Amino acid sequence: MLTDSFSNNYESVFLRMVSEGYKLVIWGTGREFEKTQKRYFRINDAAYAVDNNKRLWGSEVNGLQIKPPNVLKEENRDNIVVLIVSQHLFSIEKQLIEFGIKHYFASLLFLDRYIINHDVSTIILKN
Repeated sequence: MLTDSFSNNYESVFLRMVSEGYKLVIWGTGREFEKTQKRYFRINDAAYAVDNNKRLWGSEVNGLQIKPPNVLKEENRDNIVVLIVSQHLFSIEKQLIEFGIKHYFASLLFLDRYIINHDVSTIILKN
């Protein structure tokens, strides 16, 4: 299981990147969005949200525009950080890798689920 220091470092790296001006994009707009928003970001911190659900594209969640994930391909990969707030972590991570996105984090709400299904020694912080 995770140590507190790993968990705290993971969170602090994400928060540091946001405070240093990395463009923040939220991936996922479902049930966990609001819980995560309250802990990790203000709506005005995020540029937009992406979601795989086509029915949501063009709409908003808490005033944040929802776009298709493909827009990430057009971003500066060196200056963007994606916070995944979805239960579909593994398929989203695969998409991010395919898009060439270097900096992404799983919401700590789902980190334990991620760890249970992966060898902890293979997890590399994307920073």
